[in-house]
Amino acid sequence: MRCRPIVAAVVVIVGAIGMSVSQAAPCPEKSAACVDAVDDVFNGIGQKADPPSEPAAGDGASVALPGVADSPPVRVTVERLAPTCAGNTWSDSGTLCTGALTLCAVEGEIAFWVWRQVIEVGTAPDPNAWRRVSGFRCIGPSDPVVDPRVAIAGIVQREFSSYDIFRGSVVVDPEGETLVGFPTRFWTDAREYEFTRSILGRRVVITARPVEFVFHFGDGQVARRSVAPRPETADLVHDYAGPGSEQAYVVVTWEGSYVIEGSPQVLQVRGTATTTGVSTRVLVREARSQYEGG
Repeated sequence: MRCRPIVAAVVVIVGAIGMSVSQAAPCPEKSAACVDAVDDVFNGIGQKADPPSEPAAGDGASVALPGVADSPPVRVTVERLAPTCAGNTWSDSGTLCTGALTLCAVEGEIAFWVWRQVIEVGTAPDPNAWRRVSGFRCIGPSDPVVDPRVAIAGIVQREFSSYDIFRGSVVVDPEGETLVGFPTRFWTDAREYEFTRSILGRRVVITARPVEFVFHFGDGQVARRSVAPRPETADLVHDYAGPGSEQAYVVVTWEGSYVIEGSPQVLQVRGTATTTGVSTRVLVREARSQYEGG
């Protein structure tokens, strides 16, 4: 009887990608080992036998691929921001104070404390795992990470000096003209007032307060005041030394504060705005003496 060759096939899985199979070895004649091995693979008429059945689903069986390890979880660092205000924590992203608007060198940027933690992708941060990092981060109001309530404050801070603030004008008494050497009184109609802006869909009430007045009399002389002269008193007088037509005006320095709709908090504007008032013509005449003889 002729003996069929033993199939000595070895399958090697390499990283679940490559596969190699060894060549069939010749079978010695009349070898029982050969016949037994062949019967494991082929049935009595030379057809390939059915392979062993797969484990039934749910029986706890699993197939492990040699050399293939489970992927480690992906971890990322997440952050939370809150303005640098006393008492703020990682959850106070919209709570602002004037101090957070004054720490950064760039006008309008806001200072934020930063909290971090590492989480696995697909999981929520642990409220108890936030850790604040040292220092602070300056961020502009246009950055999408900034809470809109805080962004409004940054915009007011940045644009206050460019708002169309009331310029004020000089009022002169006597009105229109005066005499050389005559004590002429000056004051201005620039006073504290409010105006509104709509910023990011919210109404913002801004208060502008004059804090310095520099009166220019037109003849090269100036007078500086920290409180506005009052019209009913002689707080500010000027004597013109010679005749002429002069243009008097006042330069006013303004400070500001504001309230954002929905919040009772009054925030101070960092820095000031300066306006140059409308000039007022002052005609200075020479006083003439009239002699009456007896």
